[in-house]
Amino acid sequence: MKCNVDRTGRDQFERVARLYEEVRPSYPSRILSEIKSYAGVSKGSRVLEIGIGSGQATSLLLNEGFRVVGIEPGKNLAKIASKKFEGSPNLSIFNGYFEDFESTEKFDLITSATAFHWVDPDVAYSKSYDLLNAGGVLAPFWTLMPTIDEPVETMLREVFSEFVPEISGSTFGAPNDEILNAGQKELEETKLFTDLMFLRHEWRQVYDADSYTKLLDTYANFQALDNSVKDKVYTTIQSRLNRDFGGQITDYYLTALHMGRKSGQTTG
Repeated sequence: MKCNVDRTGRDQFERVARLYEEVRPSYPSRILSEIKSYAGVSKGSRVLEIGIGSGQATSLLLNEGFRVVGIEPGKNLAKIASKKFEGSPNLSIFNGYFEDFESTEKFDLITSATAFHWVDPDVAYSKSYDLLNAGGVLAPFWTLMPTIDEPVETMLREVFSEFVPEISGSTFGAPNDEILNAGQKELEETKLFTDLMFLRHEWRQVYDADSYTKLLDTYANFQALDNSVKDKVYTTIQSRLNRDFGGQITDYYLTALHMGRKSGQTTG
């Protein structure tokens, strides 16, 4: 999926690795059900996960009994994942970039949870193709920026406009057909995968006031703020949520899943 991000900033989550593990949501289990059904993978299947972070999606893969190789460039995130899955015989972690990963073994499935867009697009698809077994499946998925209920969004816009007007416009997102369609086109244009399937799943996550401001702190635009400014923003948001909205906020997420089966051609 094409995303207007600076790939030189893909290590940003290292700065908040423990917070990322604490508050970033996992993924709906039906995403994995769709992948299993399409790919025909089962216990013992060999899976490569690109950008495991602290292991939100990795847990789902390991619970299925897959043999997983996880790629994670962040040292802090890789350490958290290693500790989290310590003793698991079905996981090995490569601490580095996908572009630098090498393997003599092929995989039945390559997936990536909200991370595939960080890989150099000239490498992402062709290298995935080369690393797959014949008939293997590429199945990256992404969770887009969530929407929220209008009264809460109005409150947040007021707070951001007062304290951080420079980032207010980049804070809110909606399921964006333009982004999703661009991602589909990107996969189609590689001509490396067949039987393409594009699915979308809607789900929600409820946060209390404290966990929501922690969640904001995992986003790059908030990480870049001066601590004194962040404190004012977060304190005000927590106060308004507790006073006016019962101390809770619901994020409405959309996760897009793109799947394709390795074709018979070569990458040259």
